[in-house]
Order: sequence, then C-alpha cells, then structure tokens
Amino acid sequence: MLLGVLFARDRAKSFPVFTSWILVGAVRDVVLYLVHRYALHAYFNTFWAFGSIDVCLQLGVFFEMAFKVFCPLGYWASDVKRGFQLVLAGSFLVALLLTWTAHPYSRGTIAIVVHKMDFFSSALLSELFLGTLILSSWAGLPWKTHVARISQGLGTFAAIGLITQGAHTQPSSSNLTVYFFWSHVEIFFYLCCMSYWIVTLWREAEAPRELPDKIREELAHLNRLLTFGGGGSTRQ
Repeated sequence: MLLGVLFARDRAKSFPVFTSWILVGAVRDVVLYLVHRYALHAYFNTFWAFGSIDVCLQLGVFFEMAFKVFCPLGYWASDVKRGFQLVLAGSFLVALLLTWTAHPYSRGTIAIVVHKMDFFSSALLSELFLGTLILSSWAGLPWKTHVARISQGLGTFAAIGLITQGAHTQPSSSNLTVYFFWSHVEIFFYLCCMSYWIVTLWREAEAPRELPDKIREELAHLNRLLTFGGGGSTRQ
C-alpha cells in the first residue's frame, strides 16, 4: 500500500532512497516467504543478508531527509554545515561506544554481527534525528511537510529499535519466548509507522512559500561567496 501511494502520488521521484527502502522491504518479505517454504536451509543467511541491506538503506534515508532540510537550494550554509558535521561525528562516536558494549545473545557469527549493525543503526539514527531537529530549529530552517513526516516515522522506529535491540543484549533474550516478544513489538511499531506514512504521504503537503527567482539566485550567489570566500555567518 505504501509503495502504491509513493508512485500514485508521485512521491517516489522526490524520495528515491526512501522508496528504495520500502521496495526492498516488500521484496524481502516475498523472498523470505518463498525461501521458508521451498529452501528452509537457506532462510537464516537470507534473513540476515536482507537485514544488512536494510540497515544501510535506513542510513541512506536519513541523509536524504537531511539534504532536503539543510540544502534546499543545493548549497550548504557554512555554519549549518559545521554544526551538522559535529552532530554526525558525535552521534557516530556515541553509537559506536554503545554498540561496542552491547553483547547480543544470538546463534552464529552472522546473526551477532547483524544484531550489532541493527543496534548501531538504531542508536545512530535516534541520535542523528534528535541532533538534526535541534540544529534545524537553531538555524531557523523549515521542515517541509512530507520530509517531516518521513523523518518522524523513521526517528520513532529507530528509537523503538534501540529499545528492542537493547533487549536482545540481555541474558533473558536467549529464551525464544522473550526473543519473539521483542521482535513482535518491533514489528508492531514498524506497521504503525507504515500506516502513518500511507496516510500522511497520500495527503498533499502544505505549499511552501516560493522565493522569486531573482532573490533565489542572489541568495545562492551570496552563499557561495560566504562559503568559499571566508565570509561570516550565513545565518544573517
């Protein structure tokens, strides 16, 4: 349904990475069903292979949203760029430290590696979305409606993922009943985010106030001068 909304409402062109993530998720479900039915011995490795791809695409969605917020004209404001780099570096280091201390209870090296990747991704995305929200508010940058809705959904899912992946690092997660409980919690919120995106992306976004072409060109020229010419803060 979400893919249908993205293509029917012409959102796929605006959010190609997000669309790719949703498309891979749909393909994953079909492939895993067929593998489970006809080649059960390959299910484990197939499941975790798709898990690795999913982690990479989630990070890609974040950068797609961040670019649309901070580079609507295709140029970075120098002070915002520095702030974003600090948010990125700080979030990466904290997520790396949290992942290093996490010890998931899983069978097999592949499962442990992907569990750590999931935990790292959830921690990093949660921190990045919080950091970029604060940075965008500080810089006075507007969030376009559909960008905000996608970001809110993915940020919420990342926060839930951080909780569920953290639960998998507890000794009780070696119990299959506990493991399945937390897995179903994550699936439930994933479906909630999907439903949220279906409704909000079907609706039209509020029309942003467009700048005249002349002013847009002057702002882009001024930004290039400040960025490459060593000028002062672009927030003025």
